[in-house]
Amino acid sequence: MTFFRSQETYNETVNGSTVTRVYLEEGTAFNNAIFVFNANGTYTSSGTYTYDYEEQVNGVVVDTDTDIDSLTSSGTYSVVGNSIYLSDADETFEVQTLTSSNMTLSLNEVDGDSSYELEIRFTKQ
Repeated sequence: MTFFRSQETYNETVNGSTVTRVYLEEGTAFNNAIFVFNANGTYTSSGTYTYDYEEQVNGVVVDTDTDIDSLTSSGTYSVVGNSIYLSDADETFEVQTLTSSNMTLSLNEVDGDSSYELEIRFTKQ
């Protein structure tokens, strides 16, 4: 894993005014964070990554932090037409870019007044 970025956005009405909350996470260090794809349509991931966290309310930064997260998961992958999808117990990621040496995964969800975007990039070892 060479890149990680996520953004959650929530719009809510407080006392008649719209309040927009944004939560950003951006990877800063990738500690043996790897995905292994198996011929039987399964994958596993392991390692950790460090990320910077930022919370904004109406464009004003109200909180920041740095944390480490585990990348331990497993799931399946499938090819549908010209698209490749990775699924774990919680989400389905779409492969946006796939070359002999690079892969980019994305996840984009919109639910009413909230949205979630995620991008993860990998380089083949």
